[in-house]
Amino acid sequence: MEAYVHGVSTRKVDDLVKALGADTGISKSEVSRICAGLDAEVAEFRDRTLAAQDFPYVLLDATYCKARVGHRIVSQAIVVAVGVAADGRREVLGFDVGDSENEGFWTSFLRSLKTRGLDGGESPYRVALFRRCKALRPSVHEVTRSSVHWMSRDHTPGRQNSATR
Repeated sequence: MEAYVHGVSTRKVDDLVKALGADTGISKSEVSRICAGLDAEVAEFRDRTLAAQDFPYVLLDATYCKARVGHRIVSQAIVVAVGVAADGRREVLGFDVGDSENEGFWTSFLRSLKTRGLDGGESPYRVALFRRCKALRPSVHEVTRSSVHWMSRDHTPGRQNSATR
């Protein structure tokens, strides 16, 4: 499944299985069956409710990677939201893939989290941003009542970095 997540083709998966010692390799239909099961697990994770847990902090970040879209390799934005619970435990709340980090994309992503139950309850959560993306701050203000804080990558709420110990 990890090979599928990393975008390895069916033929390369077959070659990998043979290299690991399986004489027969793996059929295209078996790869498709495994991928369908993985798609269902990912959909279940992405659609789960977030209302059961409070997260005083929500960290937002993004990166770009190359992906195959319509028989072409293109750069895609991958955004992620990580909740930090009061006890310091972290949980990936959601992620999404899009063409760019424009305001509409961020707003849609944040609305999807809110629809799934991330609303801050009585006290709004604080949003920490690792990216100085111009579209992100307006999206956060539009969708949430949260305060926004810029952070460096070596400091995260609930964890001391070497400069604060």
